[in-house]
Amino acid sequence: MSEDELIIAFKKLIRHLQLMIGLQAIADFLMMYSFVKLFFVSGGFVTLFGRTLSQDNAIMVVIFLGLIDLTLTFIQRSDFKQGRALMAAAGDFSNGELQELIDRFKRYK
Repeated sequence: MSEDELIIAFKKLIRHLQLMIGLQAIADFLMMYSFVKLFFVSGGFVTLFGRTLSQDNAIMVVIFLGLIDLTLTFIQRSDFKQGRALMAAAGDFSNGELQELIDRFKRYK
């Protein structure tokens, strides 16, 4: 890969990581909110996100949010593997902009 291609790839990867981290935070919050609401339910019905659900349906919502959270974690792991491969390819180049992008990527670990 040329130096310009590496810079473009790192910029895309960093932008994607920022998006994934934001989505991960939202998914974590929604899952924990749903779990706490479900945990403190006294009757057979739970109000989640403005909807009244049976306890069984609320458990399914929590499970689906957990699966979404897990999927986002695997996507981030894949991005980190791609970033390590790009860092290995960038070993020959050491200009300022590329090194700055590599340092920004390392901060996300």
